[in-house]
Amino acid sequence: MKNQDKRQGADDINALDIADKNGVVRPEFIRIPRVGEKCPVTGLCRSKLNQLILPCEENGHHAPVRSVSLRKRGALRGVRLIPTDELVAYLRQELESQNKGGN
Repeated sequence: MKNQDKRQGADDINALDIADKNGVVRPEFIRIPRVGEKCPVTGLCRSKLNQLILPCEENGHHAPVRSVSLRKRGALRGVRLIPTDELVAYLRQELESQNKGGN
């Protein structure tokens, strides 16, 4: 009975889902994809997303997109979440700046 309830709930729109201007429903936050997988929203690989959310040489030690790491106190591992709107807005900004620059 519990498994059946879980399956029905999975079909419902989550409270954290949001719709964009075109009515496409996207999650409010996305997780970093596993190694070898791509982000279902942007198609970016794990390493490229890490370059956008973590300070590193590639981004001048300033992450252009915020993220949050959730983990229990004392735990070695957690879950890193990225606000979908912020990530998509950054990508659109990059696209427009490249279009203006003629690249």
